[in-house]
Amino acid sequence: MKIIIYFLFFVSLVISVNAIDVKIDVKDIFKEGDLIFFDYTINSNKDQEVTFSPHVTCIGGFTTIPGKENVILKTNQAYKGTYKTTKVTEDFDPAQCDAIIDIEPTGSIKQPFKIDTLPRFNFEILACKDKECAKPSKVFLKGQEIYLSYISNINPTIKVVLYLPDKSKKEISLSESIKLDQIGTYVVSALVTDSNYKPIQKNIIVKVISKRQVLTKIISKKINSETITGKAVENISIYNNFKITTEKILKYFLLIINF
Repeated sequence: MKIIIYFLFFVSLVISVNAIDVKIDVKDIFKEGDLIFFDYTINSNKDQEVTFSPHVTCIGGFTTIPGKENVILKTNQAYKGTYKTTKVTEDFDPAQCDAIIDIEPTGSIKQPFKIDTLPRFNFEILACKDKECAKPSKVFLKGQEIYLSYISNINPTIKVVLYLPDKSKKEISLSESIKLDQIGTYVVSALVTDSNYKPIQKNIIVKVISKRQVLTKIISKKINSETITGKAVENISIYNNFKITTEKILKYFLLIINF
């Protein structure tokens, strides 16, 4: 029993003799535009060299890589320093963080703080072939009615601009249907805002094609399919004649259709 008591006393004495006291001073909250930093003070009750690593860790967010520093501490003389990181920008998400000093080999000291920025929200633009938007699409026929809508977990303010193939643009709404008469690529661009969330910009690309393009694509696939199938046809000349006839019929058919 005496041996155990002596041993515990010895361990306590060693810890006391080599005691290092670390204090961290950090703001409770950092907002957009603030520089994230913290001050620290390291004390020792004896002369000794210490290796320490200041850094910041946030849950699911901003984190810095610890960088080791060496300092020779004098008995009861405080060593003070400041650890600086970066400024909070609009890209930062809200987060719970810790200002940390790792001391080798004794362990770590942490001090919590918070990054207070606007959160993000979900938003998606839909272009559909039906009013209920059960059939979303990115390709439509010239003159076909297109139903615009959106999905979001909030009720934001939305400003929408439609960019046309001829480089012109016009303001539209995501709660209306439109008919597009120019063949080509359109861009639906939405600036979405809410005072309680980060603003976001969302774009979708919509292509408008002619009936001729649709039919040409369908027939092209058909001909390619027939070409592959034709390898198994014993009479090649009959197959080729059939292919030529099909192409002629297509040409005549396209000529008489009113696009």
